[in-house]
Amino acid sequence: MAMKRLLKDGSTGLFCDNKGGWTADEQAAYSYKDSSEAIRAFQQLLKPNIFLVLKFEDSRFDIITPLGNPEPPPSVKHIKPQSIIIGTVLPVAFEAFKAVSGRL
Repeated sequence: MAMKRLLKDGSTGLFCDNKGGWTADEQAAYSYKDSSEAIRAFQQLLKPNIFLVLKFEDSRFDIITPLGNPEPPPSVKHIKPQSIIIGTVLPVAFEAFKAVSGRL
Protein backbone atom coordinates (compact mmCIF):
# COMPACT_ATOMS: atom_id res chain seq x y z
CA MET A 1 0.00 0.00 0.00
CA ALA A 2 1.47 3.36 -1.04
CA MET A 3 1.82 6.09 1.54
CA LYS A 4 2.46 9.83 1.25
CA ARG A 5 4.09 11.93 3.95
CA LEU A 6 2.60 15.43 3.97
CA LEU A 7 2.92 18.48 6.18
CA LYS A 8 -0.34 20.20 7.06
CA ASP A 9 -0.84 23.56 8.75
CA GLY A 10 -3.36 22.94 11.52
CA SER A 11 -4.39 26.60 11.60
CA THR A 12 -5.35 26.84 7.93
CA GLY A 13 -5.81 23.21 6.84
CA LEU A 14 -3.39 23.79 3.93
CA PHE A 15 -0.65 21.40 2.84
CA CYS A 16 2.98 22.34 2.24
CA ASP A 17 3.94 22.36 -1.44
CA ASN A 18 7.70 22.52 -0.60
CA LYS A 19 8.05 25.51 -2.95
CA GLY A 20 7.55 28.10 -0.24
CA GLY A 21 3.78 27.96 -0.44
CA TRP A 22 0.72 26.10 0.78
CA THR A 23 -2.10 24.40 -1.09
CA ALA A 24 -5.59 23.15 -0.27
CA ASP A 25 -5.16 20.42 -2.90
CA GLU A 26 -3.85 17.27 -1.27
CA GLN A 27 -2.67 16.00 -4.68
CA ALA A 28 -0.56 19.15 -5.22
CA ALA A 29 1.06 18.84 -1.78
CA TYR A 30 4.67 17.73 -1.64
CA SER A 31 5.14 14.11 -0.56
CA TYR A 32 8.36 13.68 1.43
CA LYS A 33 10.43 10.56 0.78
CA ASP A 34 10.46 9.64 4.48
CA SER A 35 9.35 11.00 7.86
CA SER A 36 12.85 12.28 8.67
CA GLU A 37 12.80 14.53 5.61
CA ALA A 38 9.34 15.81 6.57
CA ILE A 39 10.49 16.58 10.13
CA ARG A 40 13.56 18.44 8.85
CA ALA A 41 11.27 20.50 6.58
CA PHE A 42 9.01 21.23 9.56
CA GLN A 43 11.99 22.49 11.57
CA GLN A 44 12.81 24.97 8.80
CA LEU A 45 9.22 26.24 8.53
CA LEU A 46 9.26 27.77 12.03
CA LYS A 47 5.48 27.39 12.34
CA PRO A 48 4.00 26.01 15.58
CA ASN A 49 0.84 24.22 14.44
CA ILE A 50 2.08 21.72 11.84
CA PHE A 51 1.01 18.11 11.50
CA LEU A 52 2.73 15.20 9.80
CA VAL A 53 0.09 13.36 7.79
CA LEU A 54 0.78 9.78 6.78
CA LYS A 55 -1.69 9.51 3.91
CA PHE A 56 -2.68 6.08 2.63
CA GLU A 57 -4.68 5.09 -0.45
CA ASP A 58 -7.50 4.14 1.92
CA SER A 59 -8.05 7.23 4.07
CA ARG A 60 -9.32 5.09 6.97
CA PHE A 61 -5.67 4.29 7.68
CA ASP A 62 -4.40 7.89 7.66
CA ILE A 63 -2.32 8.93 10.66
CA ILE A 64 -2.03 12.57 11.73
CA THR A 65 0.68 13.48 14.23
CA PRO A 66 1.27 16.95 15.69
CA LEU A 67 4.79 18.33 15.35
CA GLY A 68 6.02 21.09 17.64
CA ASN A 69 3.42 22.79 19.79
CA PRO A 70 -0.06 22.35 18.34
CA GLU A 71 -2.61 24.96 19.32
CA PRO A 72 -4.93 23.79 22.09
CA PRO A 73 -8.50 23.05 21.09
CA PRO A 74 -11.00 25.85 21.66
CA SER A 75 -12.30 25.96 25.21
CA VAL A 76 -15.55 24.19 25.91
CA LYS A 77 -18.22 26.15 27.71
CA HIS A 78 -19.60 24.21 30.64
CA ILE A 79 -22.73 24.78 32.65
CA LYS A 80 -21.92 26.61 35.83
CA PRO A 81 -21.93 24.26 38.85
CA GLN A 82 -24.45 26.54 40.61
CA SER A 83 -27.00 25.90 37.86
CA ILE A 84 -26.67 22.15 38.31
CA ILE A 85 -27.08 22.38 42.08
CA ILE A 86 -30.12 24.67 41.85
CA GLY A 87 -31.71 22.45 39.22
CA THR A 88 -31.15 19.37 41.39
CA VAL A 89 -32.25 20.82 44.74
CA LEU A 90 -35.20 22.89 43.52
CA PRO A 91 -37.77 20.05 43.27
CA VAL A 92 -36.89 18.85 46.78
CA ALA A 93 -37.11 22.39 48.16
CA PHE A 94 -40.52 22.86 46.52
CA GLU A 95 -41.86 19.65 48.07
CA ALA A 96 -40.47 20.65 51.49
CA PHE A 97 -42.14 24.06 51.19
CA LYS A 98 -45.50 22.42 50.39
CA ALA A 99 -45.16 20.07 53.36
CA VAL A 100 -44.24 22.85 55.79
CA SER A 101 -46.88 25.31 54.52
CA GLY A 102 -49.59 22.65 54.97
CA ARG A 103 -48.74 22.36 58.66
CA LEU A 104 -48.92 26.06 59.36
